[in-house]
Amino acid sequence: MPENIVSILSNARSIAGGYAHSLAVASDGTLWGWGLNGNYQVGDGTNTNRNAPVQIGSATDWVAVATGDYHSIAINSSGDAYGWGKNASGQCGTGGGATVLSPTIITMPETVAINKIEAYGDHSLFGDTLTLAKVYGCGANDQGQITGSASDVAQKNTPVEITQFAGADLFAASRDFSVAAKTGEVIVNGQQDFVADYDTNTAGLRRILSGALPGVPSGETFISLSASDACVFLINSTGEVWGFSDLASNGQVSTNQDPIFRLPDQSFWGYASVPAGNLYKNYSFYDQRTDAPAAAKVAAGREHLFIIGQDGYLYSYGDNTYGQLSRTSSTDTDLRTITKIEAAGSGWTNVACGGYHTLATLGT
Repeated sequence: MPENIVSILSNARSIAGGYAHSLAVASDGTLWGWGLNGNYQVGDGTNTNRNAPVQIGSATDWVAVATGDYHSIAINSSGDAYGWGKNASGQCGTGGGATVLSPTIITMPETVAINKIEAYGDHSLFGDTLTLAKVYGCGANDQGQITGSASDVAQKNTPVEITQFAGADLFAASRDFSVAAKTGEVIVNGQQDFVADYDTNTAGLRRILSGALPGVPSGETFISLSASDACVFLINSTGEVWGFSDLASNGQVSTNQDPIFRLPDQSFWGYASVPAGNLYKNYSFYDQRTDAPAAAKVAAGREHLFIIGQDGYLYSYGDNTYGQLSRTSSTDTDLRTITKIEAAGSGWTNVACGGYHTLATLGT
């Protein structure tokens, strides 16, 4: 291990995995993509699947990439954001719903220098966390994942400010919600009830809320945040791994798959809205994974999780149907335990989980 080394992308600056495509920024600032490309998400101007990395354009000032299911976003050293791929929900941020064939600049609502981006499903997030301390979003908003409001569930074809996330240090996108973290606070925008507890005051829509997760210590600070379909993982400043998830979403708490949502004792992380307006039910909790190493970075895929430990080793957890954990063992007990990948060695600097695959970079 690792299973495959992409030599042309040694010392990659940034990596991202979508549903079935991947992006990377090489050490020289060039942009590369490969994988499923039916929606032009690779960015080379074609819809031909790419089994090996192809360079996207000729620019050498790319800094970071992020991927949704079938779209991609990137930023350059000037803080400009670009989007391409499927755009039916406005997730590329370029206006309208037409598929975007190659990287196209995104007009932000004000003068910003975007330094952080995240994407998932059909929406995208952009942050100017250094100067303005603001976060913006575009794309699907049917569950309030951008606005956090039941009165505004229209898709956003260009980025709008997410006011609830102002001052956030970290943020992440999930399928039907967005999450941000700042000192002593974890804030969730969007669908917070996956168990069909409907709010009759919003014309049958599931509850669309914006609220802070209870139980977070007031002085807690975070260094890494990642979200999957319905689960959030965080690493605090002391390297502890914490998280929460819903109780039932798209069948993702079955015993045969998706163990990402279980603690080692087989209990669940979980939350769900209640009609009374109390954001989380009392059996839901923000909990620590005691089987995790002292961690530096966390990355969640649809049904699997990776951690880079402070020791530089990779640790994996969850579903391994497609080999996404890079493990040989496939027993249920093993998959439900965060396990060090000894064979991969140490010195890992970054990790990104796609839908059913994983990317990682090894330092020199």
